Amino acid sequence: MSRYNGKIVYVDFWASWGTPCIHEIPYSHKLYDELKKEDIAFLYISEDVGFKTLLEAIPAFRIPEKDAYLIHAPLIYSRVVSYFNIVNIPRYLIFDKKGMLVKENAPHPSNPEVRQLLTELAKKN
Repeated sequence: MSRYNGKIVYVDFWASWGTPCIHEIPYSHKLYDELKKEDIAFLYISEDVGFKTLLEAIPAFRIPEKDAYLIHAPLIYSRVVSYFNIVNIPRYLIFDKKGMLVKENAPHPSNPEVRQLLTELAKKN
């Protein structure tokens, strides 16, 4: 998270095999395009099995490589997933500019409320 210091971070826990996850990806791209001038980073954490699957999914879903990470499946064994109690995906988290978790069940990218929430947080010091 240190590389995102000073930015709001919108974290997307997803998998390339998850239909609800795939459904949200175009909305995530649209949200990114609308907010790219703000201090907001989008971080994609995949639960795909193996790096090969993730490496194939990154270009297929236009996930920025620098912001894509793999959590080894199954989810339950990951410390990150356990820490944030990720049971179902997709799941979204929002961190403030200081790296503090401010929304542990953030709205999905398809939810219009998320744009306003992220914009308001980005304007705070």
